[in-house]
Amino acid sequence: MVESMVERYGHLDIMFSNAGIINPYRSIVEFDLSAANHLFGINVLGMVASVKHAARVTRSVAASSGLGFDIKVVVRTANDTVSGTFNV
Repeated sequence: MVESMVERYGHLDIMFSNAGIINPYRSIVEFDLSAANHLFGINVLGMVASVKHAARVTRSVAASSGLGFDIKVVVRTANDTVSGTFNV
């Protein structure tokens, strides 16, 4: 996705990535590890992969231009919001 964007437009200025599916299981007794792996793969690894590839491209542009950049990650759950800024 990131590579096709750079090929088409020549650079990447911003990346918005959203992932989230819910766990259909209501109790630990019904917990299915394969479903949990699927959930983790989409909700966590999908986001990590998106940020990784966007950072790689953006870092090279920032280095060649002498500018810095940050990655802002916000995680919203039903009960809380957690955010962090990562200097790459």
